[in-house]
Parts: sequence; C-alpha cells; structure tokens
Amino acid sequence: MITVQRSHYLSTLAPNSNILLLSNNTFPAFDFVKEDFNFAIQHNMHQAEFYNIHAVIFKNNINVILLDAVETVENAKKFYDVIKKYNPRVLIISIFSEKSAPHAVYMTKNSDMAIFVPFTYEEFKGKLFDALSVFYTIESIGTKLIEAENIDDFDVFLNLHAANVLYIVDELIEINIFLRNGVLSHEILKDISERLAKIAAIFNLNSKFSKLAPVYIKLANFIGDIALSKIKPSKLKVFDYIADIIDDINTSLMFFFDKKMISETSMYQYSFEKNIDLLFSLLYDEEENSSDLEFFDD
Repeated sequence: MITVQRSHYLSTLAPNSNILLLSNNTFPAFDFVKEDFNFAIQHNMHQAEFYNIHAVIFKNNINVILLDAVETVENAKKFYDVIKKYNPRVLIISIFSEKSAPHAVYMTKNSDMAIFVPFTYEEFKGKLFDALSVFYTIESIGTKLIEAENIDDFDVFLNLHAANVLYIVDELIEINIFLRNGVLSHEILKDISERLAKIAAIFNLNSKFSKLAPVYIKLANFIGDIALSKIKPSKLKVFDYIADIIDDINTSLMFFFDKKMISETSMYQYSFEKNIDLLFSLLYDEEENSSDLEFFDD
C-alpha cells in the first residue's frame, strides 16, 4: 500500500525534473509517466550514443536517468561509468531482471536506486517519487529563505547560512565539471557569476566575511562580462584557471561552513584578489604567468 500511496505524489515533483531513459526497449510505464515531467526523452544504448551521452545530458539538462541493464549488463555499466564521471550529481535508477542482477553487483551497489522487471505502473511511479524526493529535500534545505539580517555572532552566522552556502557549492561543483570538460557557453558563465553573487550577498551579513564580499562581486562581474565571441583560441586556457579558482572557492567554503574552521580572512582575501588580477591579465595580456595563481590551503 505504501508504494501506491506515495506514487500518487509523483506528479507534484516530476514537473521540476528532466528524465532520460537509456534503453533499446520500450517500457509502457515510462510512456505513461513521461508527460508528468518537464522534459522526457529516450535514447538507445548503441556505441554512437555512448560517445554522445554527455552532450545529451547537458543539452537537455537531464537530472534523472533510467538505465536499462536487463539484457546488456556490461554495456549498462559502461554507460553508468561515463555518466558518473562527467555528471556525478545525475540520479541513476537502474532497471534489472532477476537474471541480470547477479551479474551487476557493481551497479546494484552504486546505483542510486534499482527496480526489477516486471514492475507495475504504480511501483514504477513509487520508485520515481522516491528518487525525486532526494532533489526536493536537498533543494528545500539549500534554498530555504532566510531573513537577510546582519549577524555578528560568528557561530550563529555559520550555522544559519551553512545549508545555503553548501548548496551553492554543490551547484558550482556541477557547473565546474562542464567547464573542465570544455563546455563553454554564456549560460555557464552566467550561472557561475550568479552563484558568486549569492555568496557575496551572504558574506555581507557578517562583519568578518563582509570584507570578502566585494572580491566575490569583482570575480562575478569579471566572469559574467566575458564575451566568448571575442576570445582568441590562445586565450582558452584561461577557463582552466577559472575552473581552478572555482575549485579553490569550493574548498574554502567547505572549510568555513562545513568544518566551521576559520581564524582570519585577510590572507585568503589577498590571494583571492591577486588571482582575479592575474586572470584579467591572462585574458587580456600576453605576459602574465599562470603559475603565479595562489590557492587556498586548508
């Protein structure tokens, strides 16, 4: 009964998600539920699709994947590995049969969820609801609206804003994966800029962190103002350095808001400002050396 009960709520969560079925077969249950999703598509699991899967996920903003391992476990494992390599936050529901499962221990252990054929429409909906509930819970915690008020008590400030900041860190980690894999677009740069601006807004609410806010805004504006159409091929390496700085930002934010360990922000502020100046020079000048970039050391 619990499967039937929770399956009724799928239509309230599905409109916020984009789902991809990777299978050479058809599943009637998928055909029934796909209309509930913001976007739903099926691709086969041929070799050509394997090399194109990263682009499919990015282009369609996929966050849930149904991976068919009923007939070809080894092929499904190949798809699983390449998906998780480039898109670690994508949620994967693997589809098995009793016959295929013993040969897929790796996938059954590592998949976010598993479902076995044959399954009913309601069972399928219940599994999807369980999967999407993860996104809903994390987003509810990470995007919870908090009254914008100045808090000088450092521990109170860290505890109050930790979920919001760590949620932004997760988003930056995901965006940075695309950047490191050579996916460049105005949308990606805009997404980075907006996340940095959000962090700056939070920093402004505490006297100890407020000194860092203008530096984050400076970097946000720098990245948001980059005109990709005017970037010369010789300057593309600068995006690797931007990715390095984003990684450094994530490390420092985890250090501050997860480990709750910080003594002084001035040295971090200094190295951060220097890195931004170097980035500007790397993009617009020829003489600067990227080896001068400084990174946060925890």
